[in-house]
Amino acid sequence: MAEPRQLKIRTAVVKRLVKEKQSYEKEALQQEAKLQKLKDDGADKYVVKNAIECLEETRIVLPDCQRRITTAVEELKALVAASEALKDTDEYKAAVEQLENVL
Repeated sequence: MAEPRQLKIRTAVVKRLVKEKQSYEKEALQQEAKLQKLKDDGADKYVVKNAIECLEETRIVLPDCQRRITTAVEELKALVAASEALKDTDEYKAAVEQLENVL
């Protein structure tokens, strides 16, 4: 049986990873807009090249974030399944709610 503390930790991990992925997605959109503005304004090739590299680096991180989220969600699901005795605790309810939000 899992402890309430473990549920709380795993729930926080999933929450953090989802927030991190959203942040990277937002950053990618901002960088795309910035890159388009640079191209429209006829900025120096070096500046445009750097903006493209930054955007590519952000896009490279996204699949890794998704993989980590998937792993963390699976671990949390297993922990929730093993924690049936803790159904009445706040930690259990928070874990189930987080799983519903992610899925």
